[in-house]
Amino acid sequence: MFVPHQLLGSPLGGTLSLECLTEAQPRPITFWTRTDANNVNGIMLLPSKRLKLDTVHIGYQTHMRLHIHQVEPQDIGHYKCVSKNSLGEAEGSIRVYGIKPTTQNFGLQQNVIHLFCFRDAVNSPTAQTS
Repeated sequence: MFVPHQLLGSPLGGTLSLECLTEAQPRPITFWTRTDANNVNGIMLLPSKRLKLDTVHIGYQTHMRLHIHQVEPQDIGHYKCVSKNSLGEAEGSIRVYGIKPTTQNFGLQQNVIHLFCFRDAVNSPTAQTS
């Protein structure tokens, strides 16, 4: 089991994506769990309005993703991605922590930046903002 990001932070109300990669033959059964407040019981996660579970199988490789929309306080905690088949099982662990959202104002109108890149045969690329 390979977990690219084992520690992830998200502000409340944000969107978060967790992912795990595994290699197994025969094709495994995969699922996500989240531990309860006492860090004791793993609760299996099911798709909902806020939780989207994606699993892609390519040959013997499986790519699992868990998307959490509108992160809430109960979403903060420990997650496991689990992969099981007739030959055994593997799991990966991810810790999600809350972060305070930044409220910095960079003086941008409506927080939008327009970048225009130009290139000609003589000059190197330049960027201009509007």
